[in-house]
Amino acid sequence: MEQYGPIYPAIQYMAPANFGKKFVAAAIGLQMAAAYIGSTFMPMIFGFIQQQIGIWIMPYYLAFFALLNFIFLELTYRKNANR
Repeated sequence: MEQYGPIYPAIQYMAPANFGKKFVAAAIGLQMAAAYIGSTFMPMIFGFIQQQIGIWIMPYYLAFFALLNFIFLELTYRKNANR
């Protein structure tokens, strides 16, 4: 079942299907923790990088993390397909 929409609510909605009802609370907790850590540190890290390199690095910075997000999402779906 494919779900389309904003990423953060969608991953929480799909947590029972992706991780099983037994692990849903832990999975959502990890998702929320990762989101908070990312929103706390990613702007600061980008600020340090752009001071050293320049603001032109921003599209590459965003593309890198979008690609990383896609890779981990695909790995999760493939692992769950094998269950």
